[in-house]
Amino acid sequence: MSETVLHQRIAQALQQSRGQLTGVLLRLVGPSNLDLAQDIVQDTFIQALERWPLDGIPQQPTAWLTTVAKRKTLDALRAQDVRLKYAERLAEPLTSEWTVSSTVEKAFDAAVITDDELRLLFWLSSADMPQHNRLPLVLKTLCGMDAKAVSRALLLPLETVKKRLVRAKQAIQSADFSIPEETHLPNALHHVHLALYLMFNETVNQAGPDLATRELIATTVRGYLRIILDHKEIASSGSYALMAIIQFHMARWPARFDEHGEMVAIDEQNRAIWHTGLFIDAAKLLEQALDMPQTEASQRFLLEALITYEHSRASSFTHTQWSLIVDYYHKWYLLEPTPPVAINLAVAQAQHGDINAALATLENVDSRYSPAIAARVLATQAFVSALSKDSIKAKLYRNKCAAAGLPTKALAGLDRQIKKLLSD
Repeated sequence: MSETVLHQRIAQALQQSRGQLTGVLLRLVGPSNLDLAQDIVQDTFIQALERWPLDGIPQQPTAWLTTVAKRKTLDALRAQDVRLKYAERLAEPLTSEWTVSSTVEKAFDAAVITDDELRLLFWLSSADMPQHNRLPLVLKTLCGMDAKAVSRALLLPLETVKKRLVRAKQAIQSADFSIPEETHLPNALHHVHLALYLMFNETVNQAGPDLATRELIATTVRGYLRIILDHKEIASSGSYALMAIIQFHMARWPARFDEHGEMVAIDEQNRAIWHTGLFIDAAKLLEQALDMPQTEASQRFLLEALITYEHSRASSFTHTQWSLIVDYYHKWYLLEPTPPVAINLAVAQAQHGDINAALATLENVDSRYSPAIAARVLATQAFVSALSKDSIKAKLYRNKCAAAGLPTKALAGLDRQIKKLLSD
């Protein structure tokens, strides 16, 4: 086995155990001690990285890591100079030398830890906080990414990421570390879906991360969705639809990014190298989602899955069923009348040939939503104008979106699109 392959397998084994170890530690020491839990997991992984290249990967990596984590947990608890704020039921067992060993041993028992990754998901998604604060914490906790890695993946300044991590930790430390009761489960599961969707869509589906980071995040998201799908009593139609969305997108990976990691527009992608097997899997997941009871929360993911399905099944860009896609976006916009959905609706309307409807949709977008949205609206107006062969308006809107702060790479892509559309 080559050194590169060995390190890849070690990284995979560690990542597969990250959520479970973090979950059991948070259940043990309490959510307010997230930093302690993450430090123990990191120390455990460092020991594995030191020993496994020399000794080989253990036959049972998770068991090896669990044994080391238990020992490091005991060491950490005994070394605390001040009394940590534990969950009330564990405060005395964890601070008494007579009971700390047995308490830690019981916490790591295989029969108890099976649902800890689910608890971790619901906990990370539970607190009432802006999604832009939650996302860095989710990436750090589930993927083990430090602030610098999160900064690179999200294309954000490092200081911004650090501030968001602090705010997220403050907001979440008092949240319950548990699987919600049945009456609260649908709403809680929807928030889990949103967190995983953003984790994928704001990183993997963008041009920011490098290939290794993109694969790490995609594998992590799919792994947690698979945990949800394996719990039939918890999974909903939205769970299957979200997995379908991710599979559809990943099926296009071979053609979605060029050799420099830049995104390739769908009309320029080589469909011959799309991953057929992933499309088939995604279509089956979508069928399962459609066969299940529907809720308003699941509709949002179902509609996006149907849109992605239509893009994926078209034999060429010109054969895309834009009438269906426009209809799905209309329904989605009725559920979520947000600027991003409206912008995508406008693009679909323009591709369907209804330029006036597209421009009217864009005129109704509230550009005060954010400077980034204002720039995207102007860029889309430039694209729609170019699609209708109106070169004067295309260049006018193009210059306006440049002045509004459209990112350099996005502006370069828009320029290529305008040039192509006006020359066709």
